Amino acid sequence: MVGRKVIAFSGVFLALSLAAVAQETNFNGTWVLDTNRSRLSPGGGLARIGDGGAPQRLHVTHSLNGDVTLLSEVNESQARTYKLNAESTIPVTQDADMSVVARWNGPRLVVEGTRVDGGSAAVTAVRRTLELSSNGSVLTIDVSTTSSDTEQSSRLVYNRTTTVPACEEWSTPCLP
Repeated sequence: MVGRKVIAFSGVFLALSLAAVAQETNFNGTWVLDTNRSRLSPGGGLARIGDGGAPQRLHVTHSLNGDVTLLSEVNESQARTYKLNAESTIPVTQDADMSVVARWNGPRLVVEGTRVDGGSAAVTAVRRTLELSSNGSVLTIDVSTTSSDTEQSSRLVYNRTTTVPACEEWSTPCLP
């Protein structure tokens, strides 16, 4: 009986420890692409959110409820919100969206989705893994996109920045 209690207690402790690690991870901030450390495969990136799949600058909001929103200065209307343990819709091609679900895997936020409707888009599955360096200065996003005939994977490495140019200098400038 004592052995079962120890095992049950250990399981609860492990679950609480993993939840605490996930809650301490906070992706909030503005991030600049490190092109020397990143690897972008053709067709494998953050589709529709950045120029060529890898935004040069990424703005991330990590809400108190766990939702993570990615926005770039290109295609601002294509921002995506990854809802924790719930479905959210992201654009995967110009004409198609996909439902994805975000969950914690230790300190990593994993976002996965699969097209079940077989729509006209070739993309059938996506996986995004967001992870911070131990000091919080580097955000790494591993991206894989599966289509009917291939799988593309990329690694986007971003450095935290506190310098953001005025919106008049963005790809889609604001009004003065």
